Amino acid sequence: MLNKNNKNMSEKSVSAIAVIDLARQLLALKIITRQDIELIAPPLRQYFTDEHLPEPTAELLQEQRLPEAYLLRLWLLAEQKASQTGFGLTIGSTVNQKAKGILANWISQAGTLAEVFDIFNRHIMLLNPSESWCLSKQENTYVLSFKFLDRSYPVAAIERSMSALLAWAGYFCGFTIPVIRAGFAYARPEHHNDYYKVFGKDISFNAESDCLVLSREVMSLPITHANPYLKQVIPIGIINCSIQSSLDYIPLLPFAHL
Repeated sequence: MLNKNNKNMSEKSVSAIAVIDLARQLLALKIITRQDIELIAPPLRQYFTDEHLPEPTAELLQEQRLPEAYLLRLWLLAEQKASQTGFGLTIGSTVNQKAKGILANWISQAGTLAEVFDIFNRHIMLLNPSESWCLSKQENTYVLSFKFLDRSYPVAAIERSMSALLAWAGYFCGFTIPVIRAGFAYARPEHHNDYYKVFGKDISFNAESDCLVLSREVMSLPITHANPYLKQVIPIGIINCSIQSSLDYIPLLPFAHL
């Protein structure tokens, strides 16, 4: 049984692109069906009408919002129905350039990876207000700690968020990001061997927190194709989206108009 979302959850909104992209990937992995989407997130059915799963124009969806409940329902249903393990890692490690929302476009204009994480951390509510990242500096390393403020999210969602952070960082820098250590605040899963491909060799489970440890050198890496002018212009849209994110959601534009 899916958890019934309370009033606080229904009042939160997330990036529409994030919801649509998750639904697309779960469909592609054959974990959920179009009928599932119609039941748990009716407004999304306009995007999934044939086998080719056409992608909507991201530019026209960047400031659109949907209830966070849709995103959580997708994760909980996937957790129930998935026959394969590790699908959270699979989804998170996949960089879909067509699914770049306004926050991803903004941080892609940052000068260094450290600046990327700073912008991402301070404006994560534009993606999902229930995601929380904490960046702490140590002598020669940076520790990025992650958690969901809403504990209803399953392990697969944590896997996706942490692997996606590395995948997108690698995309922005142009190569794979090396991880010194990774910790996860849950028991070792059956598919733990898949973690080494994503997070490196030094991994611990039942840790105090979900975290990634990166070197100072990595955090100083430059971002390819960064544009300082766009970095100054994009926050204008961020301000508008920040205001909108406090609403229940903004109705999606009909697919025919995209």
